[in-house]
Amino acid sequence: MENHISEKELDIVVDKLRQHIKGNYRKEFGVRSFDLRSDYTASDVQTVALYMAADVGLLDYTVTVKLDDLKRNIPQYSNYNSDRTLYIVLDKNRFLHQMYPPAQIMTIIAHELCYKLLWVHGLREISSEKKYISDVCAVYVGFGRILMRGMEHIKKETIGNCYYISTSNVGYLEKWQIAYLRNKIHHKPIAIQHYKWFPAFRNIAAIIGMLLFVSFFIYYFFFR
Repeated sequence: MENHISEKELDIVVDKLRQHIKGNYRKEFGVRSFDLRSDYTASDVQTVALYMAADVGLLDYTVTVKLDDLKRNIPQYSNYNSDRTLYIVLDKNRFLHQMYPPAQIMTIIAHELCYKLLWVHGLREISSEKKYISDVCAVYVGFGRILMRGMEHIKKETIGNCYYISTSNVGYLEKWQIAYLRNKIHHKPIAIQHYKWFPAFRNIAAIIGMLLFVSFFIYYFFFR
């Protein structure tokens, strides 16, 4: 996942959120105090969703986590005009087989709750134009630590003689941007440069590894 959202753009969004969304959001949501177990149930997820909704001022809204057959295996949400409901829909097959990591489920809930929160505070249009604002809002209201844990899921598996690594992402921002926002909003001393530059170094290392492999292949089969 890569975007070109600058720190200045993030600062502008934070200022706009401070103007429209008032509340005591100085503390981050306590992940460890109320976390999902690896053997979570639908009831567990519903409880966490209600707890998180109450934490950001949506206590009087009906928040329901539903399971359905989603063709693209992505979370969905539904807001019906001015009513006080929010449906967070997760893929039934992935959920029942516990293919959603617990941290990723909490990230999805945080992401969708903030879509509703932006709508409630009159920022629906701007969040539709710039979807990453929902991620900025999530950090602003205290879900930054949750996003850092669940926004990126790396799956490693061995099939036959091959070793596969796949990455799935939730949201629109990169880790260094989340770290920057947590530092700016909640004054968390996070090593932003680590998240900003490490992915680039990781990509360079992968390219060098591939070049070495190709060189060895050419030497072994053509020059021996």
